[in-house]
Amino acid sequence: MAYEQFASQLAGILGRANVLLSEEDRKVYSYDGTSTWVHKPDLVVFPTSTEHVEAVLKLANENRIPVTPGEEAPTSVAARCRFVAGSPS
Repeated sequence: MAYEQFASQLAGILGRANVLLSEEDRKVYSYDGTSTWVHKPDLVVFPTSTEHVEAVLKLANENRIPVTPGEEAPTSVAARCRFVAGSPS
């Protein structure tokens, strides 16, 4: 599945406001408070219900796209999951 099609399907599930695709938006989630490791995620999603989480994971699994949960606030000083080339690092 093409990236654009996957992102479009996610927006259909979550609503466009809950899928971040822009370079600027993804940059916010590319590092933690330490700025030691910087890796931009391919996209960032905000599911708002258990059903959303289930649908996102099902779609990602069907298309063999890795998913790494992150924390809500991008300002944590603790080390968070980092993303490298579509995979968690």
